[in-house]
Amino acid sequence: QHKQNRRDGPLKSRSGVENQQAVNVNDMSEEERAEYLENEEKKLAKSMGATFLGLDDDEEMSDHEARARYERMEKKAALKQVAVSRSLFVVFLAYPGITNKLFGFFMCYQTGIYEQQYMFEDFAESCHSESYSRHVYICSALMLMIPLGIPLSMVRLLRKHADAIMKHEGPHEYEALYIDYKPDCYLWEVYLMAQKVALIGMLTFIDRGSILQSVIGLFISTCVLSCLLEYQPY
Repeated sequence: QHKQNRRDGPLKSRSGVENQQAVNVNDMSEEERAEYLENEEKKLAKSMGATFLGLDDDEEMSDHEARARYERMEKKAALKQVAVSRSLFVVFLAYPGITNKLFGFFMCYQTGIYEQQYMFEDFAESCHSESYSRHVYICSALMLMIPLGIPLSMVRLLRKHADAIMKHEGPHEYEALYIDYKPDCYLWEVYLMAQKVALIGMLTFIDRGSILQSVIGLFISTCVLSCLLEYQPY
């Protein structure tokens, strides 16, 4: 179509403004017309390449420099994708265990007639000691950063690219978060993380081994299974 527009009549510049000296290719010979169109295509390709590489209109670059910059951009994007994918793998691997330990820190076991309380994870540490009180603040901050902060960060990230994900044009470096699910269920991985927090962490505040703990755990699992059957996100 670019060639056809050149053959049909006066040409226009890239900004859409008519050239002061209109060129009519119909008045040219075959050789002049071919040479002219070839030069115009080179100019157009150079303009498109400059836009893609982030160059200014007045900035010039040779073919070798443009190819080198493109290769650097491609290599940088590939390294970013690998780094983000491996980081997400580490997060998914460590998230359940760290969440369980953080919730378990707040579990205290009461023994004896004097109602002494000790950490469920370490009976040598009293829940009334100064050391335990200091570590409560640290674990509280970690609770906000890891069990709650990581899923909320993922929600914010996925919602930012929601339109691209719905069009199957989402960012490739974050594919581990949504590639296995339907476009309209791109937040399902976050829902699964919330399920892990509920089953691994929140149930620790209920009497371990009690019937109530089993009933609540079964109720949560049933709700997740019902949502899975209803939405079929995979």
